[in-house]
Amino acid sequence: MSSDAARGYSAVGGGAALLLMLLLSLTVGPAFV
Repeated sequence: MSSDAARGYSAVGGGAALLLMLLLSLTVGPAFV
């Protein structure tokens, strides 16, 4: 049960990090170009 919770937490954290990186690249990318 704890492993499922940890897996779900890591999945949510990974998704949030990926979304944040995508947003950052979209906002900062054009500024450098």
